[in-house]
Amino acid sequence: MSGNGDDPRPAAELAREYFGHVRDRDPDAMAEMVHEDLVEEFLVLGTFHGRAALRDLFAELFAAVPDSTFETETVHAVDEDTAIGQWRFTGTFDGGPFQGIEPTGAELDFRGVDVMEFEVRDGEKLLSHNTIYYDGLTFARQVGLLPDEDSLGDRALMTGFNGLTKVRRELLD
Repeated sequence: MSGNGDDPRPAAELAREYFGHVRDRDPDAMAEMVHEDLVEEFLVLGTFHGRAALRDLFAELFAAVPDSTFETETVHAVDEDTAIGQWRFTGTFDGGPFQGIEPTGAELDFRGVDVMEFEVRDGEKLLSHNTIYYDGLTFARQVGLLPDEDSLGDRALMTGFNGLTKVRRELLD
């Protein structure tokens, strides 16, 4: 990251502005703050490349969770070009599908952290790489992909998994 250019704003300030657009549910404004070849790595969900992919992903998320709220908890500057932001996402998954998952009406409430790298190109300091960490297990339980923790279904799933593991191990020995 160069840090030089016409846009002297530090990464933490840019991260707060970007998170404001997430809070406002504005994927177009989010896309304006990123480089065309942005890499967004959602460590549980997948990697998305470019402005259009970012815009489409968040438009889909906002449609899937029409009452979503996004709260910025903290933003920390690592240096002039890198910031770390902690956030909380809440809402009801009762709109459209999200990443192939049909809406379940489930209440969502999970937290995450973005590691945001900004880079100056052609005088503009924009987001070039973002790594997003969030609790995918909690998300999967909340939307209904996995049973609730310590429920009968959770214990049955664990018992079945352990049984299959033992059978596989015996077959390989």
